[in-house]
Amino acid sequence: MTVSLRLFTLLTGFGASLGLWRVYRSLPAEQALKGSLSGLWVLCGALLGARTGYVLMHMNYFNLHPELIPRTWLGGLNAFGALAGAVLFAVLAAIVLREGILEKLDLMSLILAPLGTAVWLGLWGEGVAYGKVLTADSFGGVMTPDEGGVLALRFPLQIVAAISLLVILLGIERLTIHKRTGLRFMMIGLCFSLHTALISLFRVDPAQMVAGMRIDTLISLGFTLAFILLGILLSVTREKSDKIKNTTISNEPLSMEEYMPDLTIDTDLIRKTLTDFIRTELGRAGYTKTVLGLSGGVDSALSCYLAVEALGAENVLTIRMPYRTSSPESLAHAQLVIDALGVQTLTIPITEMVEPLFNRYPEMDGRRKGNIMARERMIILFDQSAAFEGLVLGTGNKTEYLLGYTTLYGDSASALNPLGDLYKTQVWQLARAMGVPEVIIEKAPSADLWVGQTDEGELGFTYADVDKLLFLLVDQRTSPQECIENGFSESFVRAVIEQVRKTQFKRVLPPIAKLSNQMIDYDFL
Repeated sequence: MTVSLRLFTLLTGFGASLGLWRVYRSLPAEQALKGSLSGLWVLCGALLGARTGYVLMHMNYFNLHPELIPRTWLGGLNAFGALAGAVLFAVLAAIVLREGILEKLDLMSLILAPLGTAVWLGLWGEGVAYGKVLTADSFGGVMTPDEGGVLALRFPLQIVAAISLLVILLGIERLTIHKRTGLRFMMIGLCFSLHTALISLFRVDPAQMVAGMRIDTLISLGFTLAFILLGILLSVTREKSDKIKNTTISNEPLSMEEYMPDLTIDTDLIRKTLTDFIRTELGRAGYTKTVLGLSGGVDSALSCYLAVEALGAENVLTIRMPYRTSSPESLAHAQLVIDALGVQTLTIPITEMVEPLFNRYPEMDGRRKGNIMARERMIILFDQSAAFEGLVLGTGNKTEYLLGYTTLYGDSASALNPLGDLYKTQVWQLARAMGVPEVIIEKAPSADLWVGQTDEGELGFTYADVDKLLFLLVDQRTSPQECIENGFSESFVRAVIEQVRKTQFKRVLPPIAKLSNQMIDYDFL
């Protein structure tokens, strides 16, 4: 085996390993091994497809030398054969494992950026895909062999292709990280095809010609068309789905059962999205750790489970911050989460911190005391986040935020929040899917600010009812009158709308009077 072929093998092996590592890192802990095995299966499909594609492109030669067909270690791989083989094996893996095909293709497309880049770099010394010969005084030329091994100063096509492919595919991955299923695969495949078609225009190594064009150019354009058609299909499918979701009520009023929205979520998809979100947002800020308050309730428990799945138990610090009237049950339930996940933990009582202020104002009511306790807890969390070198993870849900059932700069304060777009009833669904202890899920929601306090008792309605109404009003843009006509009481609808309206200030940064051309919000961005 030549030195260049050894280098090619080493580079492609490294690219494949890096791709598998990226698949492993993108999955929840209990799915990572299965996902990596699927990735290895897909790589085998890519290798088989790459060799098959190469043989088909050079059938005249291989008809004379059939014994060389399986000898992939001699070189001779085709990019689009590899892509076709990978797609076929990914589809087979999805069918066998009973997983969504588009989800599997999205996952497997993570392999393409490092593997494609490594292959292009490996081609540098293989006498394949080289650019035109340059003069000795040309800028940017690199000594590159041709198919016969003759070195010459050539345009560094392989290096340009490797770098540009890496930048393009990583950019597409970032843009599509939280987008609809299948979009990442379609966009990466489309850009990969266009990239290959463009690069092939600058190749001068021998290739079979069809209708005056290189066969690899024609194949690239064919794959480009296929991915465009896939994009159109995804778009049409999405439009039909949206039409079904957004179908307006006919002249005949629906029954209450037909009208009520279904708040059921795809827990597997949401779970992956939220763990990716935690990992990505922390990494964007340069952190790998997080700190959260563990109250013993379902929201903080679920946030903790997501954080551990995203970062590992050693990178999560949970803090219990009881007041003297706090329920012992809350501490016990928080301990269930700590024991189940093995996270780092602190218990910091707040009684001695807040009672001097309570005693200064004897007329202080429960709401004021509750706000002070919530803000004191957030002081502790942000202080410990500095000591632990991690960011504070929020635990509030969409229902609480819309109703303003939060303390400004108290429990609503955080550096990032994975649950802020989940209604309370959806939080229960995800918590159950992730294995949060059932005793925590089933108990009455409470901020535990005073003895006997419950969320639903203070709000005056149940989460099940208000979640359905909020989904119609906020997500579906249904008019209040339609909600009333289809079964919600007028007083309930008006009360919820007023609650959302008057607490809007809690959901935005403080408005700043504009005096200059560059304010600190969006102007300077």
